[in-house]
Amino acid sequence: MLPPGAFAVVLLVNGLQVLLPAPAFVMDGRVWAPARPVLERLGFEVRWDAETGLLSALSPAGTRSWPVVAADLPPAVPPDGPFVGWRHVSTVYLPLASLRSDQLAVSYDPAARVAEVRLNGVVATDVSLAALLADPVAWVGRRVRLCGEYLGWSPYRHSYATVDRNGLPAGCFVLRNDTGAIFCDPGGVSSPVRASLATTTGEMPPLTPYAPLGRRIAAVGALRMRADGRPIFAVSALETLTGVQGLTCLLHLDRRVYAPGERATGVLVIVNPGAGPVEVPLQPGGPTLTVASPDQTATVIGVSSPDMTVSEGRLALAAGEQLLIPFAWSIPTGAVTGVYWVSAHVGDGLAAYPAPVEVAAPLGSPDA
Repeated sequence: MLPPGAFAVVLLVNGLQVLLPAPAFVMDGRVWAPARPVLERLGFEVRWDAETGLLSALSPAGTRSWPVVAADLPPAVPPDGPFVGWRHVSTVYLPLASLRSDQLAVSYDPAARVAEVRLNGVVATDVSLAALLADPVAWVGRRVRLCGEYLGWSPYRHSYATVDRNGLPAGCFVLRNDTGAIFCDPGGVSSPVRASLATTTGEMPPLTPYAPLGRRIAAVGALRMRADGRPIFAVSALETLTGVQGLTCLLHLDRRVYAPGERATGVLVIVNPGAGPVEVPLQPGGPTLTVASPDQTATVIGVSSPDMTVSEGRLALAAGEQLLIPFAWSIPTGAVTGVYWVSAHVGDGLAAYPAPVEVAAPLGSPDA
């Protein structure tokens, strides 16, 4: 319940809406927010000393502390401080202005009733998913940036970090590139309404269960370890990739399982979701597909489409344009059974991450 005369506001942390155990609110012109979830989303380790009534936030840059008073109403805080926290029942609140520093920018839009706190000038380390998954414990808590494609809200069974054995918070989505895949948690709470929280700026549609797959994005956040020992990426901000890096380049196979001797078909989807045209320098001979078999042999297939706009060796894509390039692969009758990985190389900086397809013996055959 809000204090008398207070009203609730939306709180954004690094551009993402935050669902809180109790609402952030404005009273007497000052924004108050539950301390722990906000500080943890900003990368601080939070400590509460009940005996002294002191709340501390620890980071590599140092420690900040607030004395906290327990009362029926938030304490009056002068505009220039000193800042004091407020404990109501089991929740400790801080005046949002007390977070303002060289590293943190704080703002409030009274017309929209939206408050925001954002990390300012803190650089995230670019890391590959392969390095992160090879030794996840070494990356726990470090602010990193992962680039990959949005694969939706369902488990991806080809990565140990995305096999949902023990349940995940609602709204987690898969981020994948050519080196691995991981679940990303955009909110830190487990409510289904989180499906609308994985957003960046107005340039990019929300990442919901119905958003198109394959959109290339960058996720900034910190790695956490689940109780079952597997990693999950706690997202603090999403970034829009631009130019060739921001193009969707996704392989879609018509079926997941084929038998030897069948013809596997599908489509290579290339989409420019950006606001301006993009040109991709094509490789000699144009786009190709590579099919890697379980025994490490590879088959290369050339693909093309009359809808491709090519000039001087460059593939041109207008803003919002979607290009569909059909492909087919004749599976040899004596093909080794198992998981085959199909990838596509379009041009300089643009390739489709490998898509799995299973070649299995037909039901009823001696090898089935």
